[in-house]
Amino acid sequence: MALIIDPKPYLLYETVAMVFSHLNDVSVLEMRDKMSKKFRGCYDDTWYRKLGRLQEIRDDCCRDLDPEAETVQHFFRPMSTGCSSRHIFLAEVMTTSFMMFQQPDLDGEAQALKEYWLQLQQTGYLLSEGGTGGLSFKRLEPGESCLKLNQQIYGLKYPSELRLELMNTFLNFECEIDLLVELLRPYAVRLEACLQAEPWLMDSTVAYWREVFKTVMPEDHIGREEAFRADFPSGFPELKERRICFLLMSCMKIYYSAHKGDKEPGHGVFIFGSAILKESRARLGGDNVDWVLSTLRSISDRNKFELLRKLSREESYCQKLAEELDCHPGNVSRNLTTLWKEGFLIRKEGESRIYYKTDSERIASFFQEIQGLLTGKVSCD
Repeated sequence: MALIIDPKPYLLYETVAMVFSHLNDVSVLEMRDKMSKKFRGCYDDTWYRKLGRLQEIRDDCCRDLDPEAETVQHFFRPMSTGCSSRHIFLAEVMTTSFMMFQQPDLDGEAQALKEYWLQLQQTGYLLSEGGTGGLSFKRLEPGESCLKLNQQIYGLKYPSELRLELMNTFLNFECEIDLLVELLRPYAVRLEACLQAEPWLMDSTVAYWREVFKTVMPEDHIGREEAFRADFPSGFPELKERRICFLLMSCMKIYYSAHKGDKEPGHGVFIFGSAILKESRARLGGDNVDWVLSTLRSISDRNKFELLRKLSREESYCQKLAEELDCHPGNVSRNLTTLWKEGFLIRKEGESRIYYKTDSERIASFFQEIQGLLTGKVSCD
């Protein structure tokens, strides 16, 4: 089994994700802070700093993007699928639904998408709702017949306005792709320059997953996703090759695609967002036992317990705590850092020192998780 980790940023998908999140005020900082609080202990300083920098890059690259421009609205306006929790937009449907990830440059990947759409029309395909970008294009199996595009589009359960948009888009796919690329080009150029100037953003993501995949398979991290369970009810197909790519500007997404383009069956492409870690994925799936035990071990000494009690009454800082508890400041500092990383302390920076206070809400949540595990009522909220 071949496992290929691809460290290149794919500009078409990165720019689509960046522009959409900017236009829709998807805050990387809010997401980062929420995850940090919920899954404290999973994340290190590099992860925290990386997401903050990605937010800055996004804001800078899209600084002059006009949200009211006609082409911007055409490609990036969220459209309802008829399900209250699901919206799609044309730029994603035209790119991520196919998810080629063949050419890192904007024009090269656009050409690959055009060629693949032409190939699908020649060989036949089955079209359905869902999938990574809003639509799923499945190659025909032997004996299956292909309906015309209009028949397949109108067979979707999407609202009529959305079906009409999709119909017009795919009837004029090459022109639509060209128009999208020209809209994205200035922002893609800026993004590419930023990522080249700061390679650590991609390198840190690649290094983390390279280590993870020494012991687990990529599909272990996405097997709980409902979309993938629907596509593969009996589990993932046997894969001879797994290629791993990354989307820095789509922090929380995980995608999977099988044998696109000229690939034969048995080749899979996995896409991981920059904010995803195996630890938080496991906990979202309810696999919390190892994390709970590790957390209990990390706080199971009297000094940390006394710090939590003291800081529950009033906030304080390291030097003062060391004096009051008659402990070495270095030991107190290490204990404070451990408690903060585990989520039991709130930390804020003053003018000349860092103050800490016990996070009572997070402690209550932690012991609710323990109760849930011991009683069989595990919550993933």
